Amino acid sequence: MKYRLLVPHLLVFVAACHASSIFSYHPRGLGYAEWKGDARTMGMGGVSLANFGEDGATSANPAGIAGCERTALSASFLSQKRSVKDYLGYTGTFYDQYPRFFRAVVPVGRGVVTSFGLEPVGDVRMIWANRNTENGVSYLDSLEASGGAWSFGAQIARGFGPISLGLRAQVVRGNMTTEWRRTVVDSGAPLATSALAMRRMSGMALSLGSAYRISEEWTIGGRLDFPSNLGEADITSYGTRIPNQYYKSHTDVVMAVASDLDDTTSSTAKIPVGFGAGVAWKPGERLLVSLDGEFRRWSDVDPAFRNTWCVAGGVEFRVSDDYRSFLLWQLPYRAGVRWEQHYVPALSSHGGATYPDGKYLTLGAGIPLGRNRGRLDYSVEYGTRGTISTNLVREKLWRHTISVVGWERWFERSTRR
Repeated sequence: MKYRLLVPHLLVFVAACHASSIFSYHPRGLGYAEWKGDARTMGMGGVSLANFGEDGATSANPAGIAGCERTALSASFLSQKRSVKDYLGYTGTFYDQYPRFFRAVVPVGRGVVTSFGLEPVGDVRMIWANRNTENGVSYLDSLEASGGAWSFGAQIARGFGPISLGLRAQVVRGNMTTEWRRTVVDSGAPLATSALAMRRMSGMALSLGSAYRISEEWTIGGRLDFPSNLGEADITSYGTRIPNQYYKSHTDVVMAVASDLDDTTSSTAKIPVGFGAGVAWKPGERLLVSLDGEFRRWSDVDPAFRNTWCVAGGVEFRVSDDYRSFLLWQLPYRAGVRWEQHYVPALSSHGGATYPDGKYLTLGAGIPLGRNRGRLDYSVEYGTRGTISTNLVREKLWRHTISVVGWERWFERSTRR
């Protein structure tokens, strides 16, 4: 049985699933979209398109770095907990930890600023299982999917008076693995039939960005992501084995019943066109208010997909900017909200296709390091994806992000004394 034909039938049994994120999985997708940002950005709900100046070093807008006057290094680490519950009461809890974001920004003179770094593009994580009995034989169907896509990006930006323009080029690489298995759990006939599919993707993606500083208080920014094609190698393997015993990790003995049937084909994965716009209001050093909106045409990739969009808002404030005041009053505190629509469909209890939405609340804070040479940021995020009434499954997410950013005039030659 072909693997691609198995997936729609397996998802019919989502009512009895245990999934780390059923909303991130589709055989033609790139997984759940990962936000390009550090803990400061995430503490403000993910807004950054209108970030400018030194804080633009981690902006999702390629033009944001044009305001950086010092070399900057930033890195982030993410830890998250996902809890899933379906309408039958089945639950599952999963934990993920991994580096999330790294970027270096270097001004090179004449108003030109360059940047390079690593950042995630998409994330796929799913564990699904369903047990059935047919003609007196008990068997367990399961589906496991993991992997994602990352990019190495280089940016260049320059300011022209109040207007700044930027270009980002990304080298995208992806490696995703999906395995379907049917295991006969009767002791008299232990067999496990599996279909393993691996997707290896590589390609380029381009983005343009702009920022306009209307005044000292107001900045607007925008980003355009051009559509891009990723070359994809699909590696499939079908086989039947004698299981040692059934575990979720799919432990097997070495001996196989028959030789695996392996096949490799070439295809194309697509990243559709996307664009976003943001506005930031900064009336002084104590307050920053930002709003972002983004849209991406996933329906161009697959008619079953829905175009995705996101709206987010965030605030950063300090109780006092007087260095003689209580230290905790001088720290930046952040809060934000975000609502987003994902492209992966889920089967509803009404028999039609619905699309899970995500709602998130974020909080964060920062601690200055040294004499204005760096900052340690932390953010916590709580959100939900989908609902039991329309998607049969609800996912709750707790996410912690910690990042460090440092500024330094590394290439400024000091005078010998």
